[in-house]
Amino acid sequence: PRYYVYKQLADGLALVRRISDGESFIAHTFETPRNRDVPLTTAQQLVQRGAGVAAANVLNHENLVSINTEVINYPLQGLGGSYDQPKRILMWDWCDGGTLEALFKNPPLRPTDGGFLPEGLIWEVALGMLRALQWLHEGIRDVYGVGPGLAFRGGRCIRLRSTTTPEADWLPILHRDIRPENIFLQQPKGIESYGAVKLGNFSNAYVSGSTGGAAPVVAMEKDSTSTVRLAQVRARRARWATEGQVLPQNERPYTIGTELYALGAILYHMMRGKALPAAEECVLCGCNHVIDPAAATNRPRCPHTCLEDVDIDQVFEPLRQQQQQRPVGRRYSAGLCNLLHLLLCLNRSGDVHASHVLDSFWSDYAWWADNTADGRLHRDLFDDIWFRKQNARRHRAEQLEAARE
Repeated sequence: PRYYVYKQLADGLALVRRISDGESFIAHTFETPRNRDVPLTTAQQLVQRGAGVAAANVLNHENLVSINTEVINYPLQGLGGSYDQPKRILMWDWCDGGTLEALFKNPPLRPTDGGFLPEGLIWEVALGMLRALQWLHEGIRDVYGVGPGLAFRGGRCIRLRSTTTPEADWLPILHRDIRPENIFLQQPKGIESYGAVKLGNFSNAYVSGSTGGAAPVVAMEKDSTSTVRLAQVRARRARWATEGQVLPQNERPYTIGTELYALGAILYHMMRGKALPAAEECVLCGCNHVIDPAAATNRPRCPHTCLEDVDIDQVFEPLRQQQQQRPVGRRYSAGLCNLLHLLLCLNRSGDVHASHVLDSFWSDYAWWADNTADGRLHRDLFDDIWFRKQNARRHRAEQLEAARE
């Protein structure tokens, strides 16, 4: 067998390991009822029609909790089955580092006046989620190449910007549930400081029919989209631009900007050690606690004391590390603070895409990695790829040398 079970989690669910390289996956047996009188679930109907392959292709991204490329139809040791009646088993990524929600509940350190979690981890989550949203919203996958590095690194793999274009027939996908409990972490598998960051749980995802950016990508917050005509949803987006929060909450549009804002709220929690208040009306007092002085629809400041007001023009100043300033406590680079400020300006907008944000702030990440003490110690996926390539090259050279002898 190519896999073996090393931990049973539940009936039909187990942790398995691939024999060839030791990679771990979650194995989920997927069976359809033998009794024809038993109705199939929606998922069973879709897989029966062959949609499992399509789903695996869409979720095939390094920053999404993905279905492994193989759907196995033979018995797996530890999960039963026989060659006469093989079981269909789906292999999913195993995120052994838990979730961001678990990290917030049991943090490795406490917040200080200068910040909360390390900047390297925040950059990894920010860039990983932007890559995931770039794929879901636009069908763009990052391309990497080899480029120069600092002397102590010798070289590294780099991101090649503006080398890919969106798929012409890509149907944009809105996740609609970007929260800490749906951002999964993996343990490092090489020399990288942190493992992969993956977005999971697509139970609320919405697939838009706006191919090639022909129309704005917009949905409703929840599944009420199915009972509201698309033209009506787009009309509500236009009304939001002029009426703002006068529009009832159940009629407000959900856009790509809503998802970028949700990412910004998570990064805010990682930097400050506390959750960002609601983007719009507070459930306790009805006021706005997130203040954007530049917003035309901005409301007066809250006179109540239920929650702290957050002025996005000022809240990051105590956390900002000036380039020439000696570090005091935990401080964050100006580029990271500017990234977060932009994301918190995008709620319900549709003008800025994840690819634009990545292209705009990648140089800020590179500056931090090359010019700060923490950044020079940080190792990311690109460093690990470079390290593996160098090891493979060295191994081939040793084999050639041994063959000559």
